[in-house]
This record gives sequence, structure tokens and C-alpha cells, in this order.
Amino acid sequence: MKISVNSTPLDVTFEKEKYLEEILPQIDNWLSESKMYLKELLIDGKHARIDLPEKWGKREIESVKELDIIAVSHLEKYVEDLQVIYQYISMLDKAAETGNITLCRDLLKDREIIAGSLDYFFSQGEEKLYSKQFLELTESEDSLKNTELKELLDKTSFLLQKKVQEVTTPVKTLTTTAAALRELIPGISDVSILLQTGKDKEAFNAVLAFIELSQTIVRVLAILKEDINSPDFSSITSGDENLDSFYTGFNKVLKELAEAFDSSDTVLIGDLLEYEIVPKIDTLLGFISLIENNQE
Repeated sequence: MKISVNSTPLDVTFEKEKYLEEILPQIDNWLSESKMYLKELLIDGKHARIDLPEKWGKREIESVKELDIIAVSHLEKYVEDLQVIYQYISMLDKAAETGNITLCRDLLKDREIIAGSLDYFFSQGEEKLYSKQFLELTESEDSLKNTELKELLDKTSFLLQKKVQEVTTPVKTLTTTAAALRELIPGISDVSILLQTGKDKEAFNAVLAFIELSQTIVRVLAILKEDINSPDFSSITSGDENLDSFYTGFNKVLKELAEAFDSSDTVLIGDLLEYEIVPKIDTLLGFISLIENNQE
């Protein structure tokens, strides 16, 4: 049996395996190590759905001449999944708005699956509540007329589009986010003073804005780190530090800040910003400039 990945021959031999279903886990592991995701199989030129192994899994390997594995990168799979969820949310929004109850009923059959996807894509801050809100607001047909549902769907659609842009145009997203972060620096630098003088609301608004911008930057850096066309982060240096080690450290302290914000720990928020984060912002912006220069 000849095996290929995206039409490129793969040199692999199976000795003990007898059926196609027995080699699938090995293929999955190999693709995972190569940062690829199994999307589809072609068995002797015919499409075989990977979610229906009962239809082809018991076929003997010796009876197959060619097995072509269709694979995509993890980033490509991520974008595809985002677009599927976006299309679903958009269709439900339009169906609810136009009163197309039949389409709404069909779409809501998958509401729990969609809620699970929302849990995956939205796991920070108030976005963590989107999945629960979605299930609550789609529990009955009457709730489809609720303005709260439309607001949630519109907000979710906007954020899904934003996430797609983060993957498809990461450097552009970094540039615009870095510009917004620069404008926020004075406000972040004053957070400790604001907290000490009882201006908690003003301080929390500044911290929330900073967390949202920083999390966008961290997500985009993670995307670039996965991109085989991007330079190795360890080769991008500023002073004695490389981007790889800086990214790891900054991401860790940012998670601590988000946890402190969620628990309203004003003392820890002030300390993290003053001693850990503000001193690193210039370095972060410097690394972003280096990435921009590498893309020119």
C-alpha cells in the first residue's frame, strides 16, 4: 500500500496491523508531531470520512493500493473551526431576526456542540460566560425573540471575526494592538496611585483594557510561534534576552494579573503592574518592532 500526505509519498511500513482502523492512531500521532491535523482520507481515490470509521475501518490493508492523507496545519484547522462557528452564529442571528422558526429549530439541534466550541474559543474574562449565556438564551423558541440573544450573537460574531484576523493577519494585528498599548501606558503606570487614592473603578478599567490588549498580543505571538514561516523566537533577541524566554515569562505574569483581577486583589494587581509588568512593556514593544522588521 502506497501512503501519501497531501500527495507527498510517506515512507512507512506496517507489519502487525491488518485493518485500516489499526493504523489511524499511528497516523494521528505522526501528524501531531508534525503539527498537522488529519482532515480527510482518500482510499484508492475515494473519499472516506474520518468521523465514520465503521464504513472503512475493517477494510484490510492488503486490499488497499493507495491511501492519501489530507492534512492541514493546526492553525488552518483553528481558522476553519472559527469560520464554522461564525457561520453558525450568523445564520442563527439572521433566522431569529427574520422569524424563520424552522431554520432556528434545525440550528438549535447543535446548540450544545456550539456551546462547547464557545467554551474552547472564549476562555478569558467575561467571555467565559458566553457559552452559559448562549445555552440559557436558546433554551426555548420564545427566547429567540429576546434582545439579549441578539446582543450576545452580535458580540460573539464580532469577536470571532477578530480571532480570525489574529490568525490570518497576525503581524498587522500585532502592529495595531501595540499602538493601542502604547497609548495605554500612562494609565497603567498610574494604577497603583489610583488604587491608593480610592479610585478603584478607574484603576480596574485601565487594568481590564491592558489585560485585553496584552492577551491579544500573547495569542498572536503564540500563532506566530506555531507558524513554520516565522523565525525561531529564540533567534530574536533584545539585549541579553530572547523572545522565546520573554514570551514565556510575560505570559505567566499576565495570567497572574488576570487571576488577581478576577479576585479583585488590589494589592497584588498594584504590585504586579509596578514591579513585573510596566518595566517589561518597553521590551515587549521592542520585540514587536523586531517582528515587524522581520516581515518586511
